[in-house]
Amino acid sequence: MALKGKQTHGMCVNSETGRLKQVVVHSAVDALRAVEPHNYHSLLIDAFMDPRAVEREHARFRACLEKVTGPNGCLDFSDLLIETVRESVDGRKFLAHVLPGHDLSGLNPEELVYAAFTGYVQGIKVANPIPNTLFMRDLATVVGDTVFLANFALEPRWRESLLMETVLRF
Repeated sequence: MALKGKQTHGMCVNSETGRLKQVVVHSAVDALRAVEPHNYHSLLIDAFMDPRAVEREHARFRACLEKVTGPNGCLDFSDLLIETVRESVDGRKFLAHVLPGHDLSGLNPEELVYAAFTGYVQGIKVANPIPNTLFMRDLATVVGDTVFLANFALEPRWRESLLMETVLRF
């Protein structure tokens, strides 16, 4: 899917070698903590990842990016989703459909986003987590003033595209 104009929030990339100004990052630590050791392969993860190690590596990676972008240049995917749900009724309704068959209307923005990533609603597992959001480069790319969203073929990654679409559309 391609988004253009208002839905891209002014994003524009006209150079592969120009200075990086902003980047969306996500540690996916909550989702990784929700991965059960026996099912990581079904979630398209090659090897079980220690969430504590991932958290440390992500912090180092983010620090490197911030040396280029400045302290406000790294946008956290979870924070963007929480802000979207908080500020847009339509965004909240759209995101509430990422876990079909479950009433998420009573959740606050933080709980709703946590459920979307981990598959847990108020401590009850209702879906598999989506730890592959660690790899943000897979979800979307910007070429010129057009954002291209990934359309994943395999079910374990479908929810990721919906989350990115929520941020961009609303």
